[in-house]
Amino acid sequence: MWFNGQCLAQADLVHLQASTQPGVTPDPTPLPLPSTGIEYLAMLRQERERLLREQLPPIPFTRLTDNLSGG
Repeated sequence: MWFNGQCLAQADLVHLQASTQPGVTPDPTPLPLPSTGIEYLAMLRQERERLLREQLPPIPFTRLTDNLSGG
């Protein structure tokens, strides 16, 4: 550890011992869940894009050129 530019102490390795109760078995490791093949985030993205298309119709750019030509 350093303080005001001086080394005060070095870290020493400490022997750690895990304590367990006699006769207690550890919890079993859960098995990984099987993949469903459903990509939830992709489904949400597709639904959002569909809703945006319904709410915001495409811009008719052909009408913009008619107005710019002096009409």
